[in-house]
Amino acid sequence: PLTQTGSNLNISGGSLTSNEVPFIQTLALSSGTWTANGASTVRVLTQSGGNLAGTGTVQGLAVTHSVNGSLSPGDSGGAGLGTLQLQGSLVLGSASTSLFTIGDPTLTYDKLLGTTPLTSMTLDGYFTITAPTFGGSYTPQSGDVWDLIDWASIVGIGTSFNVGSNLRTAGDGGGDLFLPDVSLYSLGWDVSDFGNGRISLALIPEPSRMMLIFFGLLGLCFRRRRHE
Repeated sequence: PLTQTGSNLNISGGSLTSNEVPFIQTLALSSGTWTANGASTVRVLTQSGGNLAGTGTVQGLAVTHSVNGSLSPGDSGGAGLGTLQLQGSLVLGSASTSLFTIGDPTLTYDKLLGTTPLTSMTLDGYFTITAPTFGGSYTPQSGDVWDLIDWASIVGIGTSFNVGSNLRTAGDGGGDLFLPDVSLYSLGWDVSDFGNGRISLALIPEPSRMMLIFFGLLGLCFRRRRHE
């Protein structure tokens, strides 16, 4: 599954960390898992499949990395939590699937960080956000914010990437961003700022409360008409 020619490495299966191949400059990943630990020497990453994970840094100041497989921040193949950093620009292709795990926003959760100024990240593919601690060790609250992506410029929102309906309680809302269910907490997902890599929770009025508000406003209208 590994083919190395000089400083070029092709991975077509198995599992490998950057520590095991410290002098690789160009990495082509078609299947299997590559975990970036520490400051890897990879300058150009081309991913046509497989899984890119880790909490290290993929280098390459003046290059564009291409991902068309699975992207999972966190060590242990993405099973852990943490921040994956990349220098240069990043293009998430239409075949990419990004997997992020969140929980208490004051603790560690999955993030993607671009460390080079004036570079861009192009969004495409499908994002899945999971929250296994919701309802267990953590209770989600209105106003909770998760900064999933920190990049100088994020492009593709509304063109190659659809965030789906705003203030939905779960699912992808007809778009490319799948979110965990928060309906038990009368909350909805605010995805209006995903162009800056951010999602948050907002309070959603219960249907019965909305009906009371509606009938209250209707009563005020009738009262005004009588006075007139």
